[in-house]
Amino acid sequence: MSVLLHVLCAVAIGNTAAPGANTRGAAPLSASEAWEQDYHIHTDIHSREQYGGNPSKYDGGNTEKPFPNSTAGIFFSGGFTDHAILQQGPAQAVIYGVIIGARSDDVMVTMVDESTGTRQNVAGKLMFIGSSTYATWRAVLPASKGQGGDYTFTVSCSACNASSTIRDVTYGDVWVCSGQSNMWLPMHFDTSRNETYDAMLNDNKYTNIRMHTVQRNNQPDGGYHGFDLNIAPPPPPYNNYGGYPTGGWLLADVGTYGNATCRTHADKHCTPYPQPDDTWYNNTIDQFSAACWHFAQELTEEAYRTNKTPPVIGLFASYWGGTMVEHWIPNATLQARTCKNNSGGAYAPWQNKRWDIDSGALFNGMIRPYVNMTIRGALWWQGENNVFQCHDANSKDQSTRERLGGGPDACGSVNDGTGYACMMATLVKTWRSAWSVVPNTTPADFPFGIVTLAGGTSEGFGQNMGAFRLAQTGSQGYLPAPAMPNTFAAQAYDAGDPCSGAGEQCCRNDNGGEQGWACAAGVAPSTGFFMGSIHPRVKQIVGKRLAIAARRFAYNDTSVVYTGPVLESCNVSDKGVILKFRDQLLGNDVVSVLEPYETSMALTDATGVALEDIWVTGLAWR
Repeated sequence: MSVLLHVLCAVAIGNTAAPGANTRGAAPLSASEAWEQDYHIHTDIHSREQYGGNPSKYDGGNTEKPFPNSTAGIFFSGGFTDHAILQQGPAQAVIYGVIIGARSDDVMVTMVDESTGTRQNVAGKLMFIGSSTYATWRAVLPASKGQGGDYTFTVSCSACNASSTIRDVTYGDVWVCSGQSNMWLPMHFDTSRNETYDAMLNDNKYTNIRMHTVQRNNQPDGGYHGFDLNIAPPPPPYNNYGGYPTGGWLLADVGTYGNATCRTHADKHCTPYPQPDDTWYNNTIDQFSAACWHFAQELTEEAYRTNKTPPVIGLFASYWGGTMVEHWIPNATLQARTCKNNSGGAYAPWQNKRWDIDSGALFNGMIRPYVNMTIRGALWWQGENNVFQCHDANSKDQSTRERLGGGPDACGSVNDGTGYACMMATLVKTWRSAWSVVPNTTPADFPFGIVTLAGGTSEGFGQNMGAFRLAQTGSQGYLPAPAMPNTFAAQAYDAGDPCSGAGEQCCRNDNGGEQGWACAAGVAPSTGFFMGSIHPRVKQIVGKRLAIAARRFAYNDTSVVYTGPVLESCNVSDKGVILKFRDQLLGNDVVSVLEPYETSMALTDATGVALEDIWVTGLAWR
């Protein structure tokens, strides 16, 4: 593995913004942003129509929302379906849901071990009684003795006309993957996808991984028409198109995987295939998050390498492209003025450049309904749509820098409660608090992994990228940090798209590896762009880095080097740059100089000019 060195000497060295780039304040939407907003805008109406609905016919016309909308009975919340993975011990897993159209003082969950036929009853508890015909319930299960198993769960109540059942449920580690579009980018756009698909077809690998994708759900405080924000809607029937696979929990399956043996070598012929088509329909991971998947894949591969049983991993994905950190933090926290803007003033509504999503709306619709689930940890990749808020760290006007901040704190600081740095630390604290309310379930300090922004993804504000990555990491440059304990980072500054540039040219790498396959659109096994280099296709390396760090902070493997080279100091002179690294964090890694881009294919912000994709040389460690 080789990783490019990111030098946070932005003030001394300086990065040059693209000509005409707006480097301060609220910028007009770029073409890619406008396209993405247009692509996703229907979900605002979708949320209102599918999850708002009309007042229940069972509750006398009040504003409580039934689940499903017109059905009486007792139900599991939408995060629990057939094939679900529940968090294994020592934590206690939780399941929960709603009662509609009846009033009952008792809830019973029956758990059947299908391998032995053993039955166990667990009493549920009514958590909220909104009226005589609407209530929510919760059951805290006994801690499992390990991973695996095949269980059937049935929930019933004495006054209900029907029960609900979920089957093929097992135990493992549940990881939440969240953020914006680089966390969302599906395996279909990942340059390493064919290696994964071949391993599944030829070696029957990765059957230990299951996936659940939360559908986009934009909910204001209180919910549309009183939507119950503590209960997740039922997932729509299975569909794997569009980057948000439906159907609840899915088993990992590549289906028939058309053209699986087609490769980039000159002596092989690759025939075009239609997309979408039936041969890809049953490929359940093709439209799932590549970064999230590769995290679980790498943990699995590490088990194979060390002759251990592969871990059972549940990937719980909740993301939305083009969103901002403010959308994922509760409004109550934002309104409490926990964080100030980069100038030290109160956070202002104009800083939210998504007119279709209110601050806090995605926490309400896509996080809060699931916080009663027990989880192992969370992974976060977001920030591209917040870089514009930073002050210009490269301003040549000293008085402007002093007045507006600038420098390493251009994107805020945890030390004075400003900017993205404060927002990121606040999100971690808020999520941990929300997920750990029930004792003995999710720990209050559960592991939290963060991906720093990849090269070339600044949305036109490349001069702020060094400061932004500092803000992502608790104003320290690496994790964990005092303001963000038990967190870890996957540095992605060198993980820009290796085949970008004018015209988004394709690359060819017959040697396989991280850079994968050719990228001509419409020809298998091609890996096309999604909106250009703003979404780098090299997601395997990001997933690997997350997994390596998680081994240290979630699985107590002290042997791993969990972060890249961390700069201790730098000195710039006419003779060059002298860099000093923190030896205790390097471990056995060696810092070296990479070849020029043409042969190394390693890209950072420092090797390009904003979004113009003019790549030169970089430094690396191996």
